[in-house]
Amino acid sequence: MSSLASGRFAEAGDILVCGLTPSGCIDVRRGLAEEGPPISAPAAKRILESFQTARGHGVLQLGAGELGRELHPTLSYWREIGQVFIARVCGTLDPTDPIHQDFVVPEVTAEEIEDFLQSAPPMRGGEFIAPDLIVPPSATP
Repeated sequence: MSSLASGRFAEAGDILVCGLTPSGCIDVRRGLAEEGPPISAPAAKRILESFQTARGHGVLQLGAGELGRELHPTLSYWREIGQVFIARVCGTLDPTDPIHQDFVVPEVTAEEIEDFLQSAPPMRGGEFIAPDLIVPPSATP
């Protein structure tokens, strides 16, 4: 596998996979053809740019912007975390008061965190998955 540098994006038909660095960064990389479904160049660009901004941006991009896309299991894992977070945030909003909306970081139980930790697919750096990578620190019980 070769890392995709910040100025170089995947081409149509590339496979994207991810792993974790010791510092907790999600490292999106080009995978081998037999590792997963190919991805379009525009989708790859969106995913790579969002993860280059920050881990949270990447997870939110996957959870909100790549819903129906077939992804490698390592990216699907982070997409699921993003989807749960987005659903919880939306559930705290009051649709009858669109002006006075306060952002509320959703509550997450220790059991839910453990479920996500246990359901992680095999990935390079998987030993670095920890609760603070799954939920924002202010939402950790």
